[in-house]
Amino acid sequence: MWLFDQMSRLERMTLLDGPATALRGVVERIVTNRTVKDALHGVWLGHPLHPGLAQAALGSFLSASTLDALRAGRAESSLLISIGLGAALPTAASGWTDWADSHEDQQRVGLVHAAANGTAVALYAGTLLARRRGHRARALSVSAGLTAGVGALLGGHMGYRQALGANHAEDVAFTGPAAEALETAQERLQVGPGIDVQSLRRVVAVPDLAENPSYRLLWRQVAEAGVRGVLSAPVWVGHQVVGNLNAVTARVHEWSDAEQRAGEAYASLVGQLLVAATRAARRADP
Repeated sequence: MWLFDQMSRLERMTLLDGPATALRGVVERIVTNRTVKDALHGVWLGHPLHPGLAQAALGSFLSASTLDALRAGRAESSLLISIGLGAALPTAASGWTDWADSHEDQQRVGLVHAAANGTAVALYAGTLLARRRGHRARALSVSAGLTAGVGALLGGHMGYRQALGANHAEDVAFTGPAAEALETAQERLQVGPGIDVQSLRRVVAVPDLAENPSYRLLWRQVAEAGVRGVLSAPVWVGHQVVGNLNAVTARVHEWSDAEQRAGEAYASLVGQLLVAATRAARRADP
């Protein structure tokens, strides 16, 4: 279908990469607190926060535009616009936070999505301002609704076609060719999260090997194997770290607190199994 083909073309528009890189840096400088970031991602809900907030804002906005298109209830329309504008700020905050952790193709579509939504918000704000000056501003409200619809269409493409914000737990691998390639490269180079775990004695979470100056050499060795994000947890036996357990993703991945705790739990289980196996071998040895 032509419309969906055009949205797919946005994914490949590399001319958007420059603005995307600049805006991602701005978001990362603003949202630095991990607790705030997890809250905006919706970790506390168990699913992304942005879609629910977007529905609240969009529902209010489109309801207002519908009333204005039907030439009914200007006061009610203005109230709905006010509600939508109130929901727009947390919606944008959660959306930009999700966007900053997304992949290049998602960020390209996301920029156009944000531009459409920002234009719609400006038009709705203009509608209220015009009404305070005595104008009906119905056409302005309807135009805002059409623009918001375009933004929503792109948002749906990102959420359902590109799976932005979806749970990609199935993409996290503890074993397999990618994890094996990472372990081999770390041992050969003596560089990597798994190496640092030995000295730091704590979980090392790396969203993107390519963007971390300490691990760029490692990334060049494992990129073709599909390794981008790494979570390395120490394996403890008694009071000593005897190894590490690596989880890898093929895409940039912001490791949540829950995922880091899960990595620690898996590594702890590995340590317990090592202890049990050692004891069993000693009993079997005459």
